[in-house]
Amino acid sequence: MKLQKKYLLYAIGLFCISGGVLAEDTPSQKDSEGFVKDSKLDVISRTMYMISNARHGGFYPSGGYAKPEKDRGHAKDFGTSLIGIYQSGYTEGTVGFGIDVIGMTAYKLDGGRGRSGDGNNGLFPADGRNGRPQDNVSKLAPSVKMRISKTELKYGQMFVDTPVFATQGIDDKLLPEDATGFMLTSQEIDKLTINAGYFTALRGQEFSHQDSVAMDSEFDEKGKTLQRVYFAGLEYQFTDEFSGKVYASRNKDFWRKYYTNLNYSYEFNKDNAIEFDVNWYQTKSIGRGYADALRENVDNRRINSDLWSLSAAYTYKAHTFTVAYQRNSGTGSLGRSGFPYDVDGGGAIAVANSVQYSDFNFENQHSWQARYDLDFETYGIPGLNFAVLYVKGSNATNENDNYRRNGKAWERDIELSYTIPEGKAKDLSFTLRHAAYRSNFGGGTDDSVNGYHNPHGRDNLDELRLIVQYPLSIL
Repeated sequence: MKLQKKYLLYAIGLFCISGGVLAEDTPSQKDSEGFVKDSKLDVISRTMYMISNARHGGFYPSGGYAKPEKDRGHAKDFGTSLIGIYQSGYTEGTVGFGIDVIGMTAYKLDGGRGRSGDGNNGLFPADGRNGRPQDNVSKLAPSVKMRISKTELKYGQMFVDTPVFATQGIDDKLLPEDATGFMLTSQEIDKLTINAGYFTALRGQEFSHQDSVAMDSEFDEKGKTLQRVYFAGLEYQFTDEFSGKVYASRNKDFWRKYYTNLNYSYEFNKDNAIEFDVNWYQTKSIGRGYADALRENVDNRRINSDLWSLSAAYTYKAHTFTVAYQRNSGTGSLGRSGFPYDVDGGGAIAVANSVQYSDFNFENQHSWQARYDLDFETYGIPGLNFAVLYVKGSNATNENDNYRRNGKAWERDIELSYTIPEGKAKDLSFTLRHAAYRSNFGGGTDDSVNGYHNPHGRDNLDELRLIVQYPLSIL
């Protein structure tokens, strides 16, 4: 109750600071020019090649282990996708009505039988009979919407982007997730955005059926899917340099969460700028706590954790240098991350050290990050960018060593991308990403029947992604 009251005070404070001034830049219903005239249609074409190599007894993200003693376990996927996003305008009048329709399809170009046992790298669902990834997957996500002034209410299947409930985008796969429910967004007050949602189903990136994202559980062989999640949040721009967010959510029979973010950025001049970012989550089990029941001997263990991060970035001309520290404290479900978010959507983690492969969010884990970004526009090549980062984690609760806090891990990511800045192929982009992850914990199996042997329980992986993407605005 104390935390709930604290967040209520935060919300009231933000409203008071806003002073009740109406927002000026946000589209309003009074400016609607009609259902058809304000319509938009965007299409995204995305082709991706992804290879994961489980090293030294490590395992793949979707399950399955490298073959004994040799690094021969490769999971490969090559596919292409099309995502069409139609957004109608609103009918004219005090209350406007409209529809949104998202159509998504992905086709396998190449990919053999998956050693990961779950559709290789998760670009396509696996055929349950032979473990091979399916040839294609398609899905449709329609929704209806209404608007009064600068407040919009939507119902249906949609993309959601908040810190406590967020569908995973196409940044790492061919298709995004989508969720079914209600979403309210209001920008009636200048500099203040209010978001609230109620969702009952979550569809995974590679699946066409609803309720395809599940939390593994001893209660059910298939795991427990999203039941009901409620959330609300405020986002306020205090000044041009300083902004803040507060959110609260309740996910039935899983957990309740609170989230706070503060961000400050300042440009000294055209060549020098700084940015500071703070994120904090507080998570606690509620109800039956399905997330806790991963092992019979820890059925009574409850999640009660604090995950926070602090990052600082300095930009000098084309160069940006970033350092970050992240820590997860409190208790979590042994054998998994101390900050779980599976059924909150794959994008529902907004912390500094959530990088390409790992989130560094295991129970009691501390982690540091150093990152360098280079924008080649200063050197006469607009659209070309390079980034490299290194994260080192320690003190994670290690289930493979009697649950002692001696889990260590590191990840190195390298990214090179080029976006064509002008001409007929404007916005066509090419991206190369490589991640290397090593740890002394995270897995652990000895399955002689299926030929897998992982005595050390390490989570070791090399991953390469090649991505070609072309967004096209048709309307």
